[in-house]
Amino acid sequence: MKKVLIYSPGSFDIEVLNNVIQFYSGLGFICQICYGKIKRKYKVSRFIYLRDPLNGNSLELVSSEICDIFDYSKTIDENSLSCLFNYFTEVNYISLTRPAPNFSCDYNYIKGYHPVITNLWANKISKKDISLIYIGSRKSSIRFNKEDNVYMEFENLLLDKYSSRDIKVYGNGWKDLDIKIVKLNMSKVSTYYSKSKAALGVLWDIQRYRTLNSRYFYAPLNGCLLFCEDKSNLLDVPGIYGYDEMESIVENFSIEQSVDLQLKAIDFWDKENHKIASQLSLHENNIFFARTFNSFLLFLINAYFRLK
Repeated sequence: MKKVLIYSPGSFDIEVLNNVIQFYSGLGFICQICYGKIKRKYKVSRFIYLRDPLNGNSLELVSSEICDIFDYSKTIDENSLSCLFNYFTEVNYISLTRPAPNFSCDYNYIKGYHPVITNLWANKISKKDISLIYIGSRKSSIRFNKEDNVYMEFENLLLDKYSSRDIKVYGNGWKDLDIKIVKLNMSKVSTYYSKSKAALGVLWDIQRYRTLNSRYFYAPLNGCLLFCEDKSNLLDVPGIYGYDEMESIVENFSIEQSVDLQLKAIDFWDKENHKIASQLSLHENNIFFARTFNSFLLFLINAYFRLK
């Protein structure tokens, strides 16, 4: 039975981990996961590297010829990328932008995000009770680059333009906003989007114009328009617009258009998954045992994250 080891030196994003496990399950692989220091031997067909720099962590206990890197968060540094060539004969780098131009190692570049398994995130759309939402913590109250003028303009937009009549906010740090702030429940993010006509979004400065974030699949897959930085939609995901287009689009956005957007988004992400699999020379292999084993793994992972 073919196996993959899904690894991060730091932490996992639960949505990404779910997507990646389901993606490789559909290709017939048994999935194992590990983060931080690798303390035992793994013999696998492919090593899947998801995020964060290696920070001195050794991969010598991993026996595999192939490494698939999904650098969706742009947090894997060039030193970590260079180290991979000491362990693997084939390195596939999947990201929306390449590493720095002076990175000269012989890797296979695949332009893409991470897999998005649509049936995990797409809710049934019945009605849109909310006109506009924002899901996210206030970045200026946590780790933040104070020279990020794009983000500060976004924050000022929220603080100056919107009141409780206009927007619903889920997240921390928005005490200055004259509205009721709702505590974020990550298990209900798809539901929040499915009940909303439109959402606001913004990227970290290290990610902007280099990658996307989870809003780019959550919102369209639930028939919700997403308004974010101009020219940030590097993958041409349907339903994404710039902030200045919002007023002319949202008011007349109907439930029929919402359902149509959802269908387009499902088709879009399904095609992206097939493209990534094809360029990795992998093909669907619906092995019952692999899916059953990995379903149990997903159950344990999601239970763990719910208890945290």
